[in-house]
Amino acid sequence: MERREKRFASRILAWFLTFLMITTMIPTSAFAALPGQDTGAVVSEDASSDETTQDGILLKTTLTDKLKVKGQRKLFDVWARDAEDNTLKPTATLDGQVLSATWSDNVKTSFTLDFQGMEEGEHTVVISAEDGKGASKTQTYTVIYQKAKKGEFIGYATVSIEAFTISKGYIVEPVLMPVYEGDNAAKAFVNLIREEGYDVEYTGSLTSGFYLSHIVGSNAKKPKNATKKLDLAGAALEPHMAEKLPDLMFDADGGTEGSLGEFDYNYMSGWMYCVNTVFPNVGFADYYLSDGDVMRAQFTLKYGGDIGGSGGMGGGYDDSYSVANKDVLTTTLAKINSAPNSAELKADPDIAAKITEAKEVLQNIVAEQSEVDKVNDELNKLLGGEITSITLDQSEITLENEGTMQLNAKVELTGKPIEPIEWNSEEPSVATVKNGLVTAVGAGTTTITATCGEKTATCKVTVNASPLQEVRLDKSELEILKNDSETLTATLVPANTTDDRTVTWSTNAEDVATVNQSGRVTGKKEGTAVITAKVGDKEAGCTVTVKEVHTQRIYFDDSKLTLNKGKNKTLSLRFDPSNTTDAKKATWESSEPSVASVSTSGYVRALKKGTTTVTAKVGDMTASIEIEVVEVPMTGVKISYGSKSLKVKQSTYMSASYLPSDTTDTRSGTWKSSNTDVATVSSSGKVTAVSEGEAIITFTSGAFTAECYVKVLPANADVFSTISITPNQKEIGCGVSDTQKIMADVGDGTDPVVWTSSNPAVVAVSTDQSLAAAQSAENTMQVGKEAVVTATGKGTAVITAKSGQKSVDIPVTVVAAGMKEFKILAGTNAETSFAYEITPEYNITKNKYQVVIPDAITNVYLYSKLADNVTATVTARYTAANNGSAKNITLRSGATSSAAYLTKKDMNGNTLYVDVKKGDETTIYEFDVVRESTLTSLSVASADGEEVLHPGFDKNVTDYTVSVTDNNDSVKINAAAFLENAAVSVNGTAVTGETSVPLSGDETVITVKAAMEDAPSQAREYKIHVLRKKSVKLTLKADPADAVITLKDADSKKLKAENGVYTLKAEETYSYVAVKAGYVTKKDTISVTEDTEKTITMEKAPESTRKDVSAAWKNFRNSDDNMGITSAKTPTSEATTYEKWFKKLGSGWGAAPSVQIIVDNSLIVMSANHIYKLDLNTGDILQTGDMVAATNFGYTPPTYADGMIFAPLADGRVQAFNAETLESLWVYQDTLKGQSLSPITYSDGYIYTGFWNAETKDANYVCIPVTDEDPTNAQEAKEAAWQYTSLGGFYWAGSVVRGDYVVFGTDDGTSGSDGTGHVLSLNKKTGEVMDSVDVIGDQRSTIAYDKETDRLYFTTKGGYLYSLKLKSDGTFDKDTLKSV
Repeated sequence: MERREKRFASRILAWFLTFLMITTMIPTSAFAALPGQDTGAVVSEDASSDETTQDGILLKTTLTDKLKVKGQRKLFDVWARDAEDNTLKPTATLDGQVLSATWSDNVKTSFTLDFQGMEEGEHTVVISAEDGKGASKTQTYTVIYQKAKKGEFIGYATVSIEAFTISKGYIVEPVLMPVYEGDNAAKAFVNLIREEGYDVEYTGSLTSGFYLSHIVGSNAKKPKNATKKLDLAGAALEPHMAEKLPDLMFDADGGTEGSLGEFDYNYMSGWMYCVNTVFPNVGFADYYLSDGDVMRAQFTLKYGGDIGGSGGMGGGYDDSYSVANKDVLTTTLAKINSAPNSAELKADPDIAAKITEAKEVLQNIVAEQSEVDKVNDELNKLLGGEITSITLDQSEITLENEGTMQLNAKVELTGKPIEPIEWNSEEPSVATVKNGLVTAVGAGTTTITATCGEKTATCKVTVNASPLQEVRLDKSELEILKNDSETLTATLVPANTTDDRTVTWSTNAEDVATVNQSGRVTGKKEGTAVITAKVGDKEAGCTVTVKEVHTQRIYFDDSKLTLNKGKNKTLSLRFDPSNTTDAKKATWESSEPSVASVSTSGYVRALKKGTTTVTAKVGDMTASIEIEVVEVPMTGVKISYGSKSLKVKQSTYMSASYLPSDTTDTRSGTWKSSNTDVATVSSSGKVTAVSEGEAIITFTSGAFTAECYVKVLPANADVFSTISITPNQKEIGCGVSDTQKIMADVGDGTDPVVWTSSNPAVVAVSTDQSLAAAQSAENTMQVGKEAVVTATGKGTAVITAKSGQKSVDIPVTVVAAGMKEFKILAGTNAETSFAYEITPEYNITKNKYQVVIPDAITNVYLYSKLADNVTATVTARYTAANNGSAKNITLRSGATSSAAYLTKKDMNGNTLYVDVKKGDETTIYEFDVVRESTLTSLSVASADGEEVLHPGFDKNVTDYTVSVTDNNDSVKINAAAFLENAAVSVNGTAVTGETSVPLSGDETVITVKAAMEDAPSQAREYKIHVLRKKSVKLTLKADPADAVITLKDADSKKLKAENGVYTLKAEETYSYVAVKAGYVTKKDTISVTEDTEKTITMEKAPESTRKDVSAAWKNFRNSDDNMGITSAKTPTSEATTYEKWFKKLGSGWGAAPSVQIIVDNSLIVMSANHIYKLDLNTGDILQTGDMVAATNFGYTPPTYADGMIFAPLADGRVQAFNAETLESLWVYQDTLKGQSLSPITYSDGYIYTGFWNAETKDANYVCIPVTDEDPTNAQEAKEAAWQYTSLGGFYWAGSVVRGDYVVFGTDDGTSGSDGTGHVLSLNKKTGEVMDSVDVIGDQRSTIAYDKETDRLYFTTKGGYLYSLKLKSDGTFDKDTLKSV
């Protein structure tokens, strides 16, 4: 049965039972969603109850001796069993008077003690049971009754509303709810829900037949009066419960937004309630709470079997597992939540942590009793104290009737007590009080008492008298038809009168019109009557005129009715006029009773094929209708599962249905398993997994068979039912012999995916999984999440994918083979270039399409591919947008071709025709080119100006998600249109330049467009989802303290800290890297929900075994100050110059040797992908090392330090080698990559170098620790201690280190040579910028330092030589900047 049909059937049952409950006063079930079930309950092992056994009879009750009952009513339960565990019907008496059972079923019997008219004090209750074989058992209890006035405070009950089964925690957390005399559980429960901001859907009333259907929030389709959102997003089976119930049906899409109740997520769901761990078998309206009761409303997904309440269904169901008694812990939380010092208690870190732990245990459906008791004991050890005083803000007040006033109590205390404030009115008939709100209800005086612990405070309340002056009726005259009814409404003046408000209704002519005590008037015969409403000595009257209307004719809407054999229908006889007051009783007759019979009420039964006439007679009038009874032959059968996964020893029931659903053929069949060693099936469809493997379960009825594929998994496997199945294609169009892959996503479901084709002659479906022993002669199933569709012949067919009880159909159309693929691209690569969207998606069976191309595009590329073994000529035709000439382009299969000026930079469309000619047959495909006005730039900034659109605007991306902290009430949008005449709008409002957009709630969606005035509908829409995240502080520390920490967001943007504190967005994921020379780099992700302090502890790196060798020339300038001074003399003549040796290291410019250094009495040189150590005297190769990349032009030499050689390589890489062996130690790869053109500088365990991408692109300058952190990994990936990013990057920008600072220069970020470059001073350990000076042109030289002048020297591409002093604090003495 489909979900919709089950829902409908269950609602019909619910409506019918509700009708019975209202009309016969049968108490409703404790299971709100299934009132039609026989109900009952069992007491859990820990329930408060008394149990004895005598003569084999077990008698158990929720009564206890000396039970104190304050208030008129008390419900109690009795369980009675004989020696053979059969249910017995117990009896009960109160002071010798037999009590009628409030409800009785196969599990237990409920009785209600009603003390109305009885004296206070001790009363005797006797319960007994006998088995009819002479054995009996009797128990006697003394109950102490204490009277309470109507509306008087009785005590507190603990109440919670729980959605644990769907992982949504509490709807209402545990609270102490005041209980008042006369209020039943329904009224108290509904009041609580509404006070919490929610509302309820129910049938019946708060006094009788109350049936809870749904709890609704303000976001529900019909929110009623709810003011609070009911958040059910992410509802899922509670994890611990899911492990116990792997087969429990759960449809994640089967909920209702903002509403939770019957039939949500599966057909067994709804609300149940338990009191003191017992699930009552009476409804809310029949239950009266007492002081100390614990009432928990719980959402069930399995008729209560998932929450320990299956007995509440009256037997026939079993609990799936035992459930702990959580009442005591729930009450502890309720006391904390309801205490006057609740906020202070929850602010205590220890108590708050323990409350969180308590909730986790409570929400674990299958938590052990020991877990529950342990956390309750630990929580209570943190609580306790004394109330020292309580005072009220008013000592005496005067109210008019129905007026209200809020009293506020101030409680003084010591320690951490959890005593609630009890509010009581001495005379509830004068004024009531609830949570301090005083409501006047009658004239007189009363005292309001507030009690907390042993302390009390009082307030005198006087309610002024308001005498009744007048009674009014809403109508003075009323005209109704005989047998019709209408209700009159009486109004008292004044409305808040304190006099008796009882209205007495009467009529002066009962034979004409009657009236009940609710004011409902019913016409009896034609005539006139006066209806009177009387209150005290005041009255009002209404003259009622009753009229009669006589029947003129009777008829049926149709002259003929067709019924299937075996079906029944009640005929509707019509009367003209429809409002006749004459009797409508008809006599019925069938001309052929053997074909179709008719009852005295017009109920027709179709018995056999044929035709009959049914006649209805009322007085002298008749009406007839022809009934044709037909037979509907069976066309097939279906199994409720298309596939099923089970684990060994697991069972499930399958059901069979017949096609069509209204077939009149005999409905019977047989079940069979193809492999009983794997899975067996009973005659009722129960499938049991025997051993791992696969089997086909079949159901056969006559000539028809249905199949289900069963996969049996190991006994310890996780098994999840499929709740949805989604294919990657909704329809398929292809040519003969074409193949396509299709996939079905079933989420976490373990039920296999089974594929079938409705017509294998048109399309076949196959997978790479075989069915092995499960194959049968009839079987055409293929199993696997992926399948291959092969077109075998022209025509149409349907591919069906089934998994569990879900299935999806994919229609397929097959035509003659031809052009298999067609794309319109932004570039020449068919695989990687952006493809413009073609609607609908191209397939060979469709001839007309639309393609949207942005306004900035003038040139596109066409790609076509013919099916294998197809010979055809493909020609693209269009009119050039620039000059109107006719364009014809021959397209080669599998290649791209330019379609220049299919469009130009404007909003004018075009039409592209593609002709596919095979022999004499030509197929024409038409593509309507529609233009779209676009943006050329878009930025989003927070209110304080921080750019939040990362990694930035992409012309091909239209949907963005950004986040800001919750202290932002707006963001700044700046957008520019590509076309000059296009107007930019933000959320529909035209803007120019930067505009501020207000934010609301957790998410704000901003829409940006650039539209032409004459084509507003052709504007590309850009959506920006702005998420507001809670702002939290993160303090990051390192051990050792001087390690450098870099924190980045999800877009790899480096974050800045203020005094070591980062401001982050709660729940977002960030990544950090902690770096220090001599230590192992530590990196990880972090996500925080509140202010947090974290210390990153680093491990020391392994001790180095490298040797520090000699270096005659260690770097580009052979010194730390980069002065490059040498004692070697430069040759001055040819006579003194000679070739000592030469060495060829490769061929081609890529192998050109790099600039060299002299280390370990050898020449170190890089060439192609190798680094060499050459003999200084002979040039012989002494050692070779493999580099991960080549050098960039050989401009930059390696650098030696600390027993290592550092090689600058292409693509933003630096590789370290052992100077003695040339073995690789580690590799650094920069995030922005680039050419490695800046000489490498070493200082105190770190190296410094920069990269270059292009004159107008970003690149990084980096600090890298040289420590070999993992000697076992020659390709160890290094992390930078810091990166400095600059537009234009760093070209020949060698640095110099002076003290704690590193100095280097940048390019100017332009393509010329006279822009503004910069020379920077940074803290060498942290990368913090200390100072900057502007220079003319790109700074492209290694900065040198001269000790004698204490100056830095460098040149720029602008043709300048500069000198500059660096001060001891890392800033520049800018007065010393000189240039020549």
